[in-house]
Amino acid sequence: MKISPEKKQLVEKVLTELVKVGDNWERWTPEFDQQQLAVAEGLAAGVFADPDALPIPEFDLAVALAVTLAAQATPDNFPAIAKYATRLHEAGLTEVGVLLVRNAGTHCPPVYRTQTFIDLVVSELGSIICGE
Repeated sequence: MKISPEKKQLVEKVLTELVKVGDNWERWTPEFDQQQLAVAEGLAAGVFADPDALPIPEFDLAVALAVTLAAQATPDNFPAIAKYATRLHEAGLTEVGVLLVRNAGTHCPPVYRTQTFIDLVVSELGSIICGE
């Protein structure tokens, strides 16, 4: 899969900033405009309600949604997050799916101990997440 330089730069910036702020990453918000963040908040509710029904948005909004979902991750809602991350991958937004899962685990490490995460790791997306 070919990732455009612009997409790669945005994802690298998000990951770099997350590393800089460590455990307090949820306090940092990428440079999305307020409209994107408001839309992402609304879409997050849709993902948690039915991760199969929500359409996959364009790249910038998908990244905003991934950051929003990851900040709300819990072991209870991680199945919806994992399903949506898989759908992002299937739609050609693999880097956003990886960003979502990794950041969900950074925000809420117990998601890494769920059966959903274990199942995800053995999937095609999981091999990418694990760097294989």
